[in-house]
Amino acid sequence: MSKMVKSNQLNLEDGELDLLGFRMAMLPVFTWTKLIETLYELHKDEVFEILFEVGKAHGQYAIDEIGKKHDIPRKQFLDQALYTADALGLGTFTLEKLNFDEGKAIYKIENSPFKEAFEKSEILSDLDRPIDSLQKGMCHRVSEAVLEGKVESEEVSCSFQGDNHCRFVFRRKKP
Repeated sequence: MSKMVKSNQLNLEDGELDLLGFRMAMLPVFTWTKLIETLYELHKDEVFEILFEVGKAHGQYAIDEIGKKHDIPRKQFLDQALYTADALGLGTFTLEKLNFDEGKAIYKIENSPFKEAFEKSEILSDLDRPIDSLQKGMCHRVSEAVLEGKVESEEVSCSFQGDNHCRFVFRRKKP
């Protein structure tokens, strides 16, 4: 954290939190979990589609604010986007595979903040489904930009369901 402050990647002034050039409003994982619990009670599994769409919107924001604004190559943009996701506390993101010719990207996420919180939740602990829809949506939209086309996305492993980590596979759709 102190390295980020010294390098101006993190700025805290006058009630504003600026991280990597983006104004933030950080919430504890407890608050996120309470929000998701409330939405789940109202909308059941639809909440995960909502989170996926919010994630895609966040991915588009990253495209506009990191990629387009700085006109950087696709791989460099992807590295910066994953670094930003890590800095936001959404887990440790690792790019396991990127093949432009195949139109395929595979990401691994470890240490998701939602896994432990959902396991403790009376409302969400019994879910039998992947839970990282927000992160999946972010990676989905970023993958569309990096792979230059619409993608299909799949969470092939999920730490909440007992796997060692979450893994997402994105494949460019055939025209």
